[in-house]
Formats: sequence, structure tokens, C-alpha cells
Amino acid sequence: MTTNSRNTVALNWQYDWDSQYDITAGYYRYFNRFFSLFAGVDADTDIASHENRGLIGFYYLLPFDIGSLNWVDHRGNVRTQLSKPFQITDKLSLTTDFQYDSYSYSDWGVGLNYWLTRRVSFTVKYDSSYYGGAGISVRF
Repeated sequence: MTTNSRNTVALNWQYDWDSQYDITAGYYRYFNRFFSLFAGVDADTDIASHENRGLIGFYYLLPFDIGSLNWVDHRGNVRTQLSKPFQITDKLSLTTDFQYDSYSYSDWGVGLNYWLTRRVSFTVKYDSSYYGGAGISVRF
């Protein structure tokens, strides 16, 4: 992810040992703390046709610090994703997320992040589609 005061370019990539992946790349236009518009692409091997989808949507921060990302793809399929971070200590955080996609249905996950530096963290996550995994998250 790279960002300035009003614009964010983000890449989210999940990959498993069976060569399945889910990649979402997008541009966010920040309006205020609660609302951003979003446009991007999604590439996913969970979908039978393995097609890339053009996306447009919005991010809205709900009460209790619950983030919601809502989009519609170029074929009219809708995805709603909810996420909630929990800061346990200065360096340890718990993340939870749930998404429902009218194209590939529901998915959920829970993970722990241990911050090594301001931009790098060690991540352990369980996902209902990709099961358990570990890795390094880098924010730039």
C-alpha cells in the first residue's frame, strides 16, 4: 500500500500451497475519516472461470471501528466485507474479517499480527478458504 493525504493505492494478495490465489488491487480516494471511494480489479482462482473482475465501490467506517468495504463488479455481482482490528498490546494485534460475495459466497478469517517495525509485521492467519498460514506483511 502507498498513500498520501487523499489517495491510496493498495494491493492485497493471498496465496496457498495448492496454487490458489486471491489478488485485489485498487485505488482509494479519501474524503473523510469515514468514507472513501474505491476502484480496482480482483483476480481469484476460487471462481470457476478464473476471470478478472473490474470493481467499483466504497469504504465506510461503521461504529465500533468496524470497517466495511462494499463493491460491485463489472457483471453486477456484489461483495460486502467487514473487518475489525483489536489492539492487544503495543506490538500485538488481532484482526477479524468476514466477506460475502454474491459470486463466490462467504469467507471469514482471524489473524494475529506482531509488529517488528513500523512497516513490517509477522502475521499468522486462519482463513475459511485458505486455512492456516503465516507470513510477513509489508506496508510501504
